[in-house]
Amino acid sequence: MPIITLTTDFGTKDFFVAAVKGAILSRIEKAKIIDISHKIRPHNIYEGAYILKNAAQYFPNKTIHLIGISSEFNPGKPFLVCEYKNQYYIGSDTGIFSLLFKVDQPYKAIEINQNLEAKHTTFPVVDIFVTVACHLYKGGELNVIGKPFKNINILNQLTPTISDDDRKLNGSIVYIDNYGNSVSNITQDLFETIKKGRRFQIVLPTKHIIYKIYKNYNQVLNEGKEVAIFNSSGLLEIAMYKGDKRGAGNASTLLGLQVNSILRIEFL
Repeated sequence: MPIITLTTDFGTKDFFVAAVKGAILSRIEKAKIIDISHKIRPHNIYEGAYILKNAAQYFPNKTIHLIGISSEFNPGKPFLVCEYKNQYYIGSDTGIFSLLFKVDQPYKAIEINQNLEAKHTTFPVVDIFVTVACHLYKGGELNVIGKPFKNINILNQLTPTISDDDRKLNGSIVYIDNYGNSVSNITQDLFETIKKGRRFQIVLPTKHIIYKIYKNYNQVLNEGKEVAIFNSSGLLEIAMYKGDKRGAGNASTLLGLQVNSILRIEFL
């Protein structure tokens, strides 16, 4: 039985999430619905893509992902369903699909057929995306949903840069998690490739310097200590071990690491 996941910026105060689930269950009473997150910052497709991308890898084939982030109709951002690595992604072509998967790898995009009335809906996640999701859930063919779409919107992601002498690796913070930990775009593979056995230091915006990357948090002995670790997604993460996730004592506030902050690694 397929799974339908929900990733939105709706929050949990209003009726929107319940309405989406009700619309699905009205069509498929025993549908399996999983919430990935409804606390994406409004219209923040980068944050939504980071969370969904890292969650989707653990779901089985034929999982259907509904994306309710900046989903209002826009002629330049058509509604699409994309098939990638045997999973389906339904949402508005805001550029989020280019963040969810590598566009140079095989994927299939279909522009969803819409009548004039549907284009003017204020709730396309319910009025359009749910219909498509339920069609796929029941084993419906992808090609009857609409016509092939080739040129999805591409967003340029910031990528780490390497100095000409291979002594500096500059990355940036791409996500702040619920604990205030700051996740960078520096992968473990890139770090090891550039490191070549050398010593290193991680220089933070506050001039704090970290000389070691831990394998896991259990190796850290001192609470409140700044820590570098490669997280489960293979990305370099800076944290304050057992800091205050509400703000006063986490890495984001104490170490000056916000989204787009520069993170520099110097090899010695």
